[in-house]
Amino acid sequence: MPIGLPDEERLTDDIIALTREFGRYGYRMITGMLNNSGWHVNHKRPSRQICAANRLPGSGTNGSGGGRGLKSR
Repeated sequence: MPIGLPDEERLTDDIIALTREFGRYGYRMITGMLNNSGWHVNHKRPSRQICAANRLPGSGTNGSGGGRGLKSR
């Protein structure tokens, strides 16, 4: 069973590969597939990786105009 920081890059690669292969699957299904293949992860890890992979440059709430910020008066 792969665990720990030395396997972090392999886990990330596996998450990205599964996301590309099964693009319509959500984080819960990807988590189940990872657990079935020998990784011991909870739902948070694939969720973060999938969100990071889908994030486009310039989007988000980093002060660039989008998001739920306060309205200017």
